[in-house]
Amino acid sequence: MSILMLLTTNRPALRARGARGITLVELLTVFAIILALVAMAMPALQGIEATKMRTQCQANTRIFVGACHQFALDNANLEYPIGSVGVAAEVEGEDDVPDDYTQISPSAFTALTTYGVTPESTTCKTIGEQDWLFSTDIDAPYRMGMIYWLGREDILDADDNVIYQSRQRYDKQYDPTSRTVVTCLAFDSHTPGTGEMSVMPHLGNACKVYGAAEPNPWTGSQHHDGLAVGYIDGSSAAFVKYEDLTDITQYHRIWYVAH
Repeated sequence: MSILMLLTTNRPALRARGARGITLVELLTVFAIILALVAMAMPALQGIEATKMRTQCQANTRIFVGACHQFALDNANLEYPIGSVGVAAEVEGEDDVPDDYTQISPSAFTALTTYGVTPESTTCKTIGEQDWLFSTDIDAPYRMGMIYWLGREDILDADDNVIYQSRQRYDKQYDPTSRTVVTCLAFDSHTPGTGEMSVMPHLGNACKVYGAAEPNPWTGSQHHDGLAVGYIDGSSAAFVKYEDLTDITQYHRIWYVAH
């Protein structure tokens, strides 16, 4: 029998085999494999995104540190940009309003913009745009998306002892409490009745914001991974793990700083 005859004779059988469709079991098996692969890849993808955000925050803190140094060097008194010292008291009409470390005076922020600082570069990447950041009221301090630690009032304990001393000048010789210039925005203000909130950035690639009416997240095991920190010495920056941060209590609010 010739090869042509064999092919002609078996063609219906080949068509029959080729016409056989995919069974439901096979289709479900393929879907299950795809879902398993996606589930295996997700942690890695989230880890990549988290690393990207941490890296961007470190870059932003370097920009901010460099701007503060240049601001001080261009200042006749070598003073760093003021925080919100006295501004909150002036706005509130009170004499004893604690310095709010989430704020910076509008004049200082405006001056820093000439050195490359922008609202985007002063917002922790996991926080993103929030309606409580960057007040448009020119009479009020700006609430930044990071914590600025220079040019501040000292933080005192209940007996008026200094527990945190902020650096004021570029050439000041005294030893401030820390070398931190700026960090990602993180604080615990979880006191019932205050109407405030707790902000926990860098929980992986996300940020958690808790209202005062919600259970206190800081008492559990889920803390933020850490914070991007810009240091006073040069334009160095690092991502510091939560366990290596120091908590500082100011009235009902707790701040986190690196040393």
